[in-house]
Amino acid sequence: MNTIISATHLSAGYGHQCIIKDQNIAVQDGVVTGLIGPNGSGKSTLLNVLNGFETPMSGEVMLQGHPLLQLSAKKRAQKVAFLAQHPVAPDGITVHELVSFGRYCHSHGFRWLNPKDRNSVAQAIQTVHLTDYRDHLVADLSGGQRQRAFIAMTLA
Repeated sequence: MNTIISATHLSAGYGHQCIIKDQNIAVQDGVVTGLIGPNGSGKSTLLNVLNGFETPMSGEVMLQGHPLLQLSAKKRAQKVAFLAQHPVAPDGITVHELVSFGRYCHSHGFRWLNPKDRNSVAQAIQTVHLTDYRDHLVADLSGGQRQRAFIAMTLA
């Protein structure tokens, strides 16, 4: 089994406060991995370090065998999708537009949705059962539909 993302001797926190101390983790391809712990135990901090949003105090994070921090933000985004706990959509944006943002890291220069991108967006919308809502404003969706729209963006 392949290791997708790993961290060795990882310490992380904010300012001078260390929340995660000298931890090792390996996430395997094809295995569902859960992260469980009480409030304030460092779950979000760990996820932010593993996806490159935060820099560890010490240790190293590897993504498919490459040092995470040596990859550009665009390259990281092509390999790691992250959905925040409380995502916010810009005002006046449709479901299709929101899901299209998930393809941004695959775009080249000023070129936007090519046929492959459009297919990925349509497939993601269909996967979360929002095809009938693709042209609806995200703000007009129910809470559950809104969550599914963000999941579709992450899938795209």
